Amino acid sequence: MIFYGGLLGGILHSVVAHLEDFEILYLSPAEFSGQRKPISKWLRSAAIESISIGSHPKCEIYVKWLDPVVKSKHAKLSFSKNTVFVEPDEGEVMVNGAIINSKTALRDKDKIQLGMNSISIMQLIAKEAGELTGTAQKNLAGRKNITIPATGRPGIMVNSGKPSIISKIKINPKKAK
Repeated sequence: MIFYGGLLGGILHSVVAHLEDFEILYLSPAEFSGQRKPISKWLRSAAIESISIGSHPKCEIYVKWLDPVVKSKHAKLSFSKNTVFVEPDEGEVMVNGAIINSKTALRDKDKIQLGMNSISIMQLIAKEAGELTGTAQKNLAGRKNITIPATGRPGIMVNSGKPSIISKIKINPKKAK
């Protein structure tokens, strides 16, 4: 029984870790490179139409380093139909090196640069939500046997030598008792 409690705990930890499925990864300037900014709570909020990127301290994605090209409300991100969009607000925006003039859909790992001569470069990280987000708790309710890839530790899968959170759970109803 304790084993099943530990297994369920590992699964619930994976569910919580996957709730933040969109982040901005700062690529440039160098002193901020590698830092991540979770943005799901704003993108998925019914009360917020879009989130701002800019040099104003009240922007959700605040460009706090010196970049003379970045405007106070340079661009904005929005979320609709499971897609993140970026659009220029007060400044020029480039996606993967191309200037955009209107609302543009983003995909995982797309690079956003805040103007042609800007040092401010960031990347959208869209984690695979898999079955663990939206319906995992409902699907797991009342199930006794859960099949997880053999990894040695519940909730962790080793892929190419790097640990990562399991993104799919397969329930085998034939083995349920």
